[in-house]
Parts: sequence; structure tokens; C-alpha cells
Amino acid sequence: MDKYPLCNGCLLMKLCLSIDLPDEARVLDVAGRVGSYFDVIEVGTSLLKYSGVGIVQKIKDRCPGKPVFVDSKIIDGPEKEALLMCQAGADMFSMLACATDQAVSTVLGIAERYGVDVMFDMQTVVDYQGRCTRLKALGARYLCVHKSADCGENLVGSFREYLEIQRLCGLQMAIAGGVDIGMLEQAKPILAPDIVIVGKAVVNAPDMEERARRLREIADR
Repeated sequence: MDKYPLCNGCLLMKLCLSIDLPDEARVLDVAGRVGSYFDVIEVGTSLLKYSGVGIVQKIKDRCPGKPVFVDSKIIDGPEKEALLMCQAGADMFSMLACATDQAVSTVLGIAERYGVDVMFDMQTVVDYQGRCTRLKALGARYLCVHKSADCGENLVGSFREYLEIQRLCGLQMAIAGGVDIGMLEQAKPILAPDIVIVGKAVVNAPDMEERARRLREIADR
């Protein structure tokens, strides 16, 4: 696998399936049934706490060749946490963007040694313009922006931060939060995201395979 398996060397949008269920058997069933439609499989934060880091290898065994992203949201104990993610086999893991510069540098250094990527989650960041600029200077390559729940159906309003960060930084950008077929159709031309993280829209769908197929179709269009 490439050192940076999620790096978007072309203009194709990547789809990430987020699985965050407290039932390991169902997690592996979902991964096995629809994982082929996605570029990346995500171990959600709650799933990580429920199953432990061993779930990473189990998903890799169920979906051979698929990079696994662990939404670890590292903020404290950066060295131990980053080593744990790398040694568990994660291809990418998340860190909260509000962490200190020293913690960010520590985590990026460990990830670099293991050939693993780090996604910086912009949740709770107030000065997102200054923070994304600083993260880029520290060596960050991926940022994730979540849809604001209080913005209704106004896509541009929901992702105001995303558009500003994208303009300022030019980093690989992911979107997350309430992504479904309709939202993805709107988001693709407006936001041009590098990575789109989809969870409940697939996992809770009556026909997961059909929902995943339609999302894949939009991503590749």
C-alpha cells in the first residue's frame, strides 16, 4: 500500500464509510456487504471504544485492500495514542485540530515514521482560519469539517467554514455530518470535497447495497 493511501492524486472524490455500531458482528456484516463501494472504511469513535483497536484488523480482513481510517479524535496523550493507532494498523487516524502545536508535531512525527496519515478534525475550533493555516505550517495534509446542525438545508451556510478553509489552505478536505444522496449531489459541485464521510445514510438504509451504489455513482459522475 502507498505511504499515503488516501492521497487524492486525481480529481476523483473519495467515499468513506463510517461504521459506528456497538455490535461487532453487524459492523463486519456491513463492511462485507457494502465496503466494495467505498474507498475507505472508518472505525467510528464509539465503535473504537466498544471493540478496541483489534477491530481495525478485523475490518481489514473483511475488506482486503481497503484503507481503514480510525476516528480516534486524539487530544491528550498524543505519543501513546498515535503509537496505538499506528501499531493497530490504521492507515489514517483523526486528531482534534484544537490540540496544542506540540501535540500536533508529536503525532505527525510518529505518523510519518509509520507511513500513516492524520486527519485533523476542526470541531470546536473558533479561529478556524488561523488554525488551519497553522496546521498546514506544522505539516498537516488532511482536514475534516462537519456540517453545522443549526444551518438547516442551506448547504453553503452549513459548510461556510469549509469553503473558507479550502480557499486559505489548499489541503485535502473531508466533509462529514448528515451526508446522504441529496446532500452529496449538492455538495459535489459546490464544495468539491476530496473525501466525503457517509455513515447513517448507508448503515440505516433499508437496502444498504442500493444506497451505497447510488452514492458511488454520484461520486464517480
